Amino acid sequence: MSQSDAMPEPDAGEGSGLRAACMPYFVAAAVFSGAINLLYLASPLYLMQVYGRALPGRSEATLLLLTLVLLLALLVMALLDAVRARILVRAGIRMDHMLAARLLATLAARGTRREAGGGERRGEALRDLDQVRQVMTGPGVQTLFDAPWTPVYLVILAFIHPLLGAVAAAGAILLLLVALLTEFAIRRPMRRATEAASRSYAFASDVLRGSEPAVAMGMLPGLVARWQDDRFTMIGGQAIASDRHAAFSAATRFLRLSLQSLMLGVGAWLAIERAVEPAVIFAGVILMGRALAPVEQAVGAGRQITSAWESWRRLRSLFAEAPASRARMTLPRPDGRLEVRDLDYRLPGADGRQVLRDVSFAVGKGQALGIIGPSAAGKSTLARLLIGAMAPGRGSVRLGGVDLRQWDHQALGRHVGYLPQDVGLFAGTVRDNIARFGQASDEEVVTAALHADVHDMILDLPQGYDTPVGPGGAVLSGGQRQRIGLARALVGLPSLVVLDEPNAALDAEGEMALRNALEALKSQGVTFIVIAHRPNIIGAVDALLVLEDGAVSTQGPRAEVIDALRRQAVRPVEREGEAADRSRRDATGGTPS
Repeated sequence: MSQSDAMPEPDAGEGSGLRAACMPYFVAAAVFSGAINLLYLASPLYLMQVYGRALPGRSEATLLLLTLVLLLALLVMALLDAVRARILVRAGIRMDHMLAARLLATLAARGTRREAGGGERRGEALRDLDQVRQVMTGPGVQTLFDAPWTPVYLVILAFIHPLLGAVAAAGAILLLLVALLTEFAIRRPMRRATEAASRSYAFASDVLRGSEPAVAMGMLPGLVARWQDDRFTMIGGQAIASDRHAAFSAATRFLRLSLQSLMLGVGAWLAIERAVEPAVIFAGVILMGRALAPVEQAVGAGRQITSAWESWRRLRSLFAEAPASRARMTLPRPDGRLEVRDLDYRLPGADGRQVLRDVSFAVGKGQALGIIGPSAAGKSTLARLLIGAMAPGRGSVRLGGVDLRQWDHQALGRHVGYLPQDVGLFAGTVRDNIARFGQASDEEVVTAALHADVHDMILDLPQGYDTPVGPGGAVLSGGQRQRIGLARALVGLPSLVVLDEPNAALDAEGEMALRNALEALKSQGVTFIVIAHRPNIIGAVDALLVLEDGAVSTQGPRAEVIDALRRQAVRPVEREGEAADRSRRDATGGTPS
């Protein structure tokens, strides 16, 4: 039995799982495409039969029968075309079902690394998935299914007369060259425009998030000017690409109309020379139009397919970095014993800066450890490592004697509570957020709210537990968000609770409720890790650990560590006083002042 339902998993390296799931759809679409292209021959055959049988014999019955057969063939062709489109749409839905949930989970996991530009890249990854799905269901893939039939139509034209086949083949080559030139001419300006657009959207998002201080400090004109630089680059690149695309599209239309006229002229000349029947004049135009249609569509579809392929390559690389989790054996509920051994962590990417090094400590069941230290000491990174949100580069984190890497993330989450600096409520109700969106019952929600001493505050909201909090908890104050986030961390009475600056937005009443919650839950065996700068909450912990430059400088019982820190703070002042006395003695010839 697994700890959680396994998510559908594409193979990150080759995409074999996704291909196996979507291949039946593509095979069916290819079969329908073959039938559609065969039925397209009905129109030229109809013309040739009308000119060859109905008109010479002046037979109205033959003409009526041929017309009925043609209409039936065209109706079946239209139905098959509609069915093919529906099949491809289902293929796109199947792909989205397999990848969307895993993609969001992968991006959320990568988001814990706080990578620079991470929000921008995450948005691009979601757009990549939508682009691949849209191309799979759009005319681009249909063009690929029709393209193999172009040689078939050219062979049929050559069979009717070699000159007709030669004209159509030359036209196909010319249109293909135009399509390739179009792609070559617009690729570079479109790439510049796309890169500038990504920068522009990301910068605009940053400006909107920080609009209040920007307006208050008069930064808006400079920010707008900076944003417009990328905006102008984007528009300029798009304008160049659009101008070139319009020129090549006009050339394509000229070639297509010229080829149609040339085919009519060649067919008429061959009919005058009695080399072909007069019906071939129009049948040749129809066959050539169908033969060249995929080539002409390749001017637009080729760019879409190329972009979709690049998007798919980026998605595969993303999935390769975070392979899908496998179903694992169910592990028993861990007790609160926490043991950290030789923990190292480096930032991902080119930076590679070491954030933590050789961090080791242990916390017993039902105890509270406070972690303090200056800014950028690695405290928040350590907190994310303790809950399994990130994997260490070296060392281990054990909860209840089991390495966190042996746990399924979803199963571990039921035994871990976490309150980050940015509480991060989600659009939904208060009840939804405390229940972790479905993981807890109503009874567990109320119990967690009582433990966090937030039950009465929630009941004072307009709709109580059913009050919508808005995106990011926008309708609540900072203190309310923090206290609801604490209730969310305590739901289900987890074995380990990690609180990162839990009193940052709390008033005196909220801090007292937090201390009471810690004291009450410690007696029930819950282990707490508290990261704080303000001293009020430190009084509720049993031990302290001081983190400096990513390493443990001091740890031990709370009172001993506080005394040691006070002595360290006093010694520099004493040394400064002694140095001042020596200076005064030197200035007065050794006479004390």
